[in-house]
Amino acid sequence: MPGKLLYFIMVMLMLVLFMGFNLSNRCDISVIFHVFKDVPIFLSMLFSFLLGNIAVLPFLISSRHKMKKAEKQAAAVYRDVEKVALKPEKRRWFGKKKNTEESGAAKQDV
Repeated sequence: MPGKLLYFIMVMLMLVLFMGFNLSNRCDISVIFHVFKDVPIFLSMLFSFLLGNIAVLPFLISSRHKMKKAEKQAAAVYRDVEKVALKPEKRRWFGKKKNTEESGAAKQDV
């Protein structure tokens, strides 16, 4: 938990530094019928990032819907098969999975 907190603090610090160094950099943004004058660069970048995230949401929702539909079809086909609960694999930072083969080889060499 402290590692994730430190990572979050570092990312926030970098964001604040970026914003601080770009406060004096300004631009004009034209949106069809209106022009926003003297908008800070970091604000326009933050807005475009948020709009990009909103644009991705429909694709994320549709992929989840497809997964649920496939699970229902598989459950209908394999209803006679006994279900077994598996232990979920632990995930590490940045989604890396633990490789047990390498750790076993290291123990044998010692």
